[in-house]
Amino acid sequence: MILGRLWLWIGLMWLAVLVCAPLNGTLREFVLVPALGRTIGGLISALLLSAIALAAQGHLVRRFGLRPRDAACAWIAASWLVATLAFEFGVGRTVGHRTWEELLLEYNLFAGRFWSLVVLTIVAGPWLMAWRRGPRQDTPTLQAN
Repeated sequence: MILGRLWLWIGLMWLAVLVCAPLNGTLREFVLVPALGRTIGGLISALLLSAIALAAQGHLVRRFGLRPRDAACAWIAASWLVATLAFEFGVGRTVGHRTWEELLLEYNLFAGRFWSLVVLTIVAGPWLMAWRRGPRQDTPTLQAN
């Protein structure tokens, strides 16, 4: 039962971030880039979306009491990565009619594109947020005297 609830919440939190992503892109294109330039505006946008993803993953970690060694952290990271890449490339190719080169350019840090930072955050986020939670309350910890 708990596994089914975990999968439900993994999907709901990913969808919440998906709703925020176009809003973030609108903010980037109409506010950040005109005010700060493509590179700085893009970096701030990537950091903002990464923070939103971390907040959603943090909610999952807290809701299910996860720790870094829990397999659920890997399930969150893997499912979010697959869903994100499938969405990005699927929508980019079919709806946006973008070429593979255009899609892959978004991952090139040397071209001033920062999407790869968001993807890295999505993968590392569950473990970062679980590590941030600290040790379980019901597990004895070693303390220095």
